[in-house]
Amino acid sequence: MSLSKNVTKAAVFMLLAATVAVVPAQAQVAIYGTGATFPSKVYRIVGDCYGVNVPNTAGTPIPTPANCPANPTTYEYLYAAIGSSGGQTAFTTLVPPTVTPSNDTAVDPFQDTTAPGVFTYPYPTIDFAGSDSILSSSRLTTYFDAANPNSPFSQDRGNALQLPTLIGPVTIAYNPAGLNLPQGLRLKRATYCGIFNGNITNWNNAALTADNGGIVIANKPLIVARRSDGSGTTDIFTKHLNNVCNLAPATQPWTIGQGSTVAWPASFLAGSGNQGVADLVEATDGAVGYVSPDFVAPVVVGGSPTARLQNQFSVTNGTNAYVAPTV
Repeated sequence: MSLSKNVTKAAVFMLLAATVAVVPAQAQVAIYGTGATFPSKVYRIVGDCYGVNVPNTAGTPIPTPANCPANPTTYEYLYAAIGSSGGQTAFTTLVPPTVTPSNDTAVDPFQDTTAPGVFTYPYPTIDFAGSDSILSSSRLTTYFDAANPNSPFSQDRGNALQLPTLIGPVTIAYNPAGLNLPQGLRLKRATYCGIFNGNITNWNNAALTADNGGIVIANKPLIVARRSDGSGTTDIFTKHLNNVCNLAPATQPWTIGQGSTVAWPASFLAGSGNQGVADLVEATDGAVGYVSPDFVAPVVVGGSPTARLQNQFSVTNGTNAYVAPTV
């Protein structure tokens, strides 16, 4: 269950249909993936179950998860979390962007530190990608470009298969230091619309006080952290904001747009990947940011807490209910 159907994100697994079928088993010792940060830990577990364990930054193999097949493949599955937009670019062009993956390399490595070369990022090719949104028509045109000898279609990679893999909410994390929030942070829709469109910039704002039982939370700047990279999380979150913020009475209308990248206010801090935003929130006094739930508390022990939001039932029925994210 998530906060609202409008802020629920689904991870899409994009697979080059003919990749394994046309490559002899002895010729390829690694299967390369990249894309969204949201499902990266899940893809790492699956990869370690069905292939050779990838060592962490210390060169130590990560323990194989429970209930794995008795006879896994001899492939090494590598997945670099660079964001949905980067993953889609890599998938449709077979050229991984030159960026730094945001994987936690101690537990979620993207390269085999004991075997450099083809086992390091950027990978020599891409076999699958993760994304929080499906491929657009223009992306598919790039994929199937028969006039481009380097397109996946021209390289006999087959059809592009898009498969749903997992689902989870987008959360609003906050740094609680110095904030008077005995029951945690509660936000009505108009309030978080105002925060993310840049209109609410101090924790003593009247809307925040009203949402939280009349308590003046603090007199300090409210700082927003957002994604710097092309992000499926941003795509889904801004689509939600574009939807709910513009519903009547629309006291905080959304004018920033929607997509994997948008023109955020210049005052917002920027972090790469969900991990980058989570790190900014944790390190910045008075900060809030939107992230996947696997990067904050309670999934991350000691991580930043998340706000409880007004959901659709509360809006429709006029109740004063606020719902926490679930995973």
